[in-house]
Amino acid sequence: MDIVTRFENLDKALEIKSKAKGLLNKRKEVTDSMVKLQTQLDGIDKELETFNSQLDELLGAGTSKKGRKGKTGPRTKNAVSLPKMILQVLKGAMSVDEIKNAVLAAGYTTSSANFTPATALTTMKKKGDVVNVDGKWKKK
Repeated sequence: MDIVTRFENLDKALEIKSKAKGLLNKRKEVTDSMVKLQTQLDGIDKELETFNSQLDELLGAGTSKKGRKGKTGPRTKNAVSLPKMILQVLKGAMSVDEIKNAVLAAGYTTSSANFTPATALTTMKKKGDVVNVDGKWKKK
């Protein structure tokens, strides 16, 4: 290897070392920023805990919604499951909407805003008991 090639290789090595040093500095900056943001988040969490405690004191214990998701209150319970109710109300050939209406008319309660998909899915799962003929369901 001649002297020129050695100097070229040394230049490349120094350039790589410089880029690596720059990347390490950038990584340190990002890590420092993440630590700072985590510290801020911890402070916000503490403030939120304090706020929720104060809210509980003002409104009565257990009233804040910390940790809750979705609806509150008891889940709707029916005496008969939806699959059994579908088999009970299925008379002749019925569309999914007709089945849904018959299930609700029979007293089945739901909090679903759109109960049709649940009815359709449950009906389809009863393949051993029902059959679909031209878009209508009937007992086998």
